[in-house]
Amino acid sequence: KKIQILYGTTFHDLVQVRVVDLHEPMGWVTIPLVGRDGEALRAFFLQICVVSMHQNGRDTHVRQFKVFGPRVPIDTCHPLEIPFTTSKMIRFSV
Repeated sequence: KKIQILYGTTFHDLVQVRVVDLHEPMGWVTIPLVGRDGEALRAFFLQICVVSMHQNGRDTHVRQFKVFGPRVPIDTCHPLEIPFTTSKMIRFSV
């Protein structure tokens, strides 16, 4: 199975960031996405293409993709007008 990952701001300016060859994948497969400078990718559009399939496409299923980004501390995002005191309020305030 071969997967190609592209990113960009629209469909028309996609740039290839990674091509991954998977041999008999089972369970979750983690693919770190970093730019050329080692920083996390900044994009509005992420395209994940299955270029070739395992066993000529028989019994190939992609059930879910999860994309995680780096966590940014709340105080650097924007100043808080209301100081939240509980961890639950701080966690869901952004």
